[in-house]
Amino acid sequence: MPELPEVETTVKSLSGLVVGSKIVDFWTDVPQRYSNIQNISFLKKEILSVKRIGKNIVFVLSGGISILVHQKISGHLLYGTWSWDGSNWITEDNFLSERVNSFIRFIFVLDNKSMIVLVDPRKFAKVEVWENSELDKKINKSIAPDALSVSKKEFIEILSKRRGIIKRVLMDQSIISGIGNIYSDEILWDAKISPYSIAKDVDALKLYNSTRKILLKAIKLKGDSMSDYRLVDGSKGSFQKEHRVYGREGLKCLRNDGGIIQIKKIGNRSLRFCPVCQK
Repeated sequence: MPELPEVETTVKSLSGLVVGSKIVDFWTDVPQRYSNIQNISFLKKEILSVKRIGKNIVFVLSGGISILVHQKISGHLLYGTWSWDGSNWITEDNFLSERVNSFIRFIFVLDNKSMIVLVDPRKFAKVEVWENSELDKKINKSIAPDALSVSKKEFIEILSKRRGIIKRVLMDQSIISGIGNIYSDEILWDAKISPYSIAKDVDALKLYNSTRKILLKAIKLKGDSMSDYRLVDGSKGSFQKEHRVYGREGLKCLRNDGGIIQIKKIGNRSLRFCPVCQK
C-alpha cells in the first residue's frame, strides 16, 4: 500500500503538472465503485491545488468541490497520454507501458489532452467527489495527526496514552496517519525499538526522530517501489534499495551485531526486526 512518502511524492509531482488545468472528461471500468462521482459535477472545473491528507490525495477544484483519491493496497496515479484501441488503453511511453501500470481503472482527461490515470490491479482504490465543507467535516472527524507534521510534544503525548504494542500503534491510522507496514518496520529498526514494546513505555523522542528521519529520506528517494507503486511518469522510486529490515528476513542485521532479521505475524500483518539490537 502506498504510504506517506509515496503519496507525498505523487502529490508533489502532480502539483507541478496539473494545477491550472481543467477536467473535461472521465472514464472508468468499475463505475459501481465510484457511484458518488455522479452526484457532484466536476467537469470543466479547474484544478486549484493538489494536497496530501494522511494517505489520501485531494484535488481541490474550482466551484468549492474536491476529488479525494485513496490508492488503498495496490493503486497508484500516473500522468501522461493514452489512447483506446478498442479493448485496452495504450501508450507509447516505455515506463507507462510497464505491466504494473496497465491496470487502468479511472481516467481524468484534462483540457491539454493529458490524463490523470488511476491504476489499481486489485480494484480496491477509492475515488470520491466532495463539497469542500463536507470533506472538511470528514477529515476533522476521521483523519489522525499526520506522521510528518505532528509536533514532537503531540507525538510524545499520543504515545504516552497507548497501551498497545508499538508496531500496531504506528500503523493505526486513527492514532497517527501515514505510516504502514514498510515504514513502521524501518522506523523501529532505526530507533532500536522492539516492535513488541508497549507504546507508552518506548523512548518516544527517539522514535519521533527516527520517524521523521525515515519518512523524509523516503520522500527524497521518491518512495518505495518494491511492490506496485510507481511515480506519476511510471518509473520507480528507490527507497527499496535502502531497506534495513523490510524484505530482509533470514539475513544478517546490517548493524553486524550477530542478529538475524526475523519475520513474525501480528494478526494478518507481518513485522520484521532484529532480536539483538531491537530489544
